[in-house]
Amino acid sequence: MSTFKNKRILITGAGMGMGRLMTLRAVEEGAGAIAMWDINAEAMEKTAAEARAKGGTIHTFVADVSNLDSIKAAAAQTLETMGGVDILFNNAGIVRGGSFVDHTHDDLELTIRINVLGVMQVTKCILPSMIAQGSGHIVNLASAAGLMPVPLQSAYSPSKWAVLSFSEALRVEQETDKTGVRVTAICPSYIDTGMFAGVEAPLLTPILQPQDAVNRIFNAVKGDKLVVCMPIIVNLLPVFRALMPIRMFDLIVGRLFRVHTSMKAFTGRH
Repeated sequence: MSTFKNKRILITGAGMGMGRLMTLRAVEEGAGAIAMWDINAEAMEKTAAEARAKGGTIHTFVADVSNLDSIKAAAAQTLETMGGVDILFNNAGIVRGGSFVDHTHDDLELTIRINVLGVMQVTKCILPSMIAQGSGHIVNLASAAGLMPVPLQSAYSPSKWAVLSFSEALRVEQETDKTGVRVTAICPSYIDTGMFAGVEAPLLTPILQPQDAVNRIFNAVKGDKLVVCMPIIVNLLPVFRALMPIRMFDLIVGRLFRVHTSMKAFTGRH
């Protein structure tokens, strides 16, 4: 069972939304030190001030996870400052909603650079130090969209599918090599953080409240869970996909459960 007490924690995209709540929750859990990464220095420092007011030891690093040089620099500074990382939250991500034909080439590239390569490159920089110390926990924020492609998420869904696949492959590698590093993939449905503003909740899949989602994520880490889907019904998606013919799956899950139309009023924020 993992614990946050006195642990060194790195959170990407820590300035606002889920990252902000993770930072504050880590302080409440008694983290020894927290490294916050964000491209938005102003938002990050505001959250850092909140966390310090609660008694947290906070280090902030302006980092662009779409840029490898920025990742390498922030990782080096983080490892030097804290002496290592015990728990890594790969939380940073973006959403580009809309029809694929309307996406720009930049939309596609940036989505993959942040949501996929960002997760992999940050992990690549931090993992060796975890292996060297014989312990660590990597938490990757994937999505329920990684279990089921969603119309108008033709860039986002594949990026989260990749994060889930990467997480599973990385986990098995670490278990096989007995490195002591654990990996958890988080697959939530829509969370009310503003990133998915305007979406309509599919049937039986309510919009998640951010604090509730963070609570479940932290409990999953403490319980060494491998994959966490939320709400619970999301766990059935792989079963439905495996048992149903594709057209039936599209009809029942896509149309009747209104997953395929959930993004039609999306406005969101990047």
